[in-house]
Amino acid sequence: MMQSQNKSSAKVVDGKLILSLLGARKPILWQMDLSDAKASALEIESIDKSFVLRLKTAKGETLDIAPFENQESAMKALKAASKALESAQGQIRPANHEAANQSVPVQKSGQRNWFLKLVMVVFMFAGILFIGSLALTFLNSGSVQSRAVPPSSIQPAPQSQIGVPMSADDFLRAR
Repeated sequence: MMQSQNKSSAKVVDGKLILSLLGARKPILWQMDLSDAKASALEIESIDKSFVLRLKTAKGETLDIAPFENQESAMKALKAASKALESAQGQIRPANHEAANQSVPVQKSGQRNWFLKLVMVVFMFAGILFIGSLALTFLNSGSVQSRAVPPSSIQPAPQSQIGVPMSADDFLRAR
C-alpha cells in the first residue's frame, strides 16, 4: 500500500503504538510499548520554525519523536495516534500480560468465596442461638403461668410497711 509523502498513520499492535510519520522532515517509523507509557502524553510544540511531535512521560522526561514543516502535518500525526489508541480499546495490553491477569482473579475469587462461606456459617450459628434463646424464654414464661398456685393455697400476706425488710417468698405471695 503506497502512502503519500504528507501522510501519517498509526496502529496499535500487540500492545505497541506504531507511528508511520511520512509527513515529517525526516520520515520515521516509530514505536512505543504502551505498558511502559501508562501516564504519557503526546503533544506538539513549536521550536525554531518547526513543529515537533513529543512524548512526555510521567517521570517528566521529554522525547522528541519527529519534527514537521507545518502545524497541519504535525496535527495529522497526532490525530492518527489518537485515533489508533481510541480504536484499540482492549488491545492495548500484550497477550502475555492478559494471560497473567486471568489467573489472578480466579485465586481471589476462591479466597473470597471461602471467606463468605465462613461469615455465613457464623451468622447462621448466631441466629440459631438467638432463636433458641427466644424459644426457651417463651417456653419458660408459659410454664410459669401453667404452674400457677391455686387460689386456696395463697395466704394473705401481712400488711407490709415501707422500708421494712421482707423475704422474697413473702413478696411474691403478696402479689
